[in-house]
Amino acid sequence: MSQRHNPRPKKVDWALDKEANIQKPPSAIQQKGWQHEDIPTASNFNWIIHQLSKWDDYLDTEMRYHSAYVDGFRNSVDQDIAKIRKYLKTITQVLSALTIRVSKEHPHPQMILEKLPDIDRWE
Repeated sequence: MSQRHNPRPKKVDWALDKEANIQKPPSAIQQKGWQHEDIPTASNFNWIIHQLSKWDDYLDTEMRYHSAYVDGFRNSVDQDIAKIRKYLKTITQVLSALTIRVSKEHPHPQMILEKLPDIDRWE
């Protein structure tokens, strides 16, 4: 499955100066929003853009944290799969060296390990 990756837009830093004209809109405007033909004040508009910039920082931090977590999980799973493959190879080697014999003297099948293959220590 191919992943679509769009480059991240450049971060918008807005009204960062200590003396920037930033003022939270009154609660009445926050509740109903600007209405048709309302003109937001510069300080209120600056506040909105500033808040969006803060959310951008927050989401970027969260994305990086979770991305690192997923990468770590992926690496752990890859290591587990490699161990399972090694164990399956060892089991296959042991089973290939196993012979089942049936004779008149011993009517029940006997399993005989003809030659134990070289097996690495199981970790």
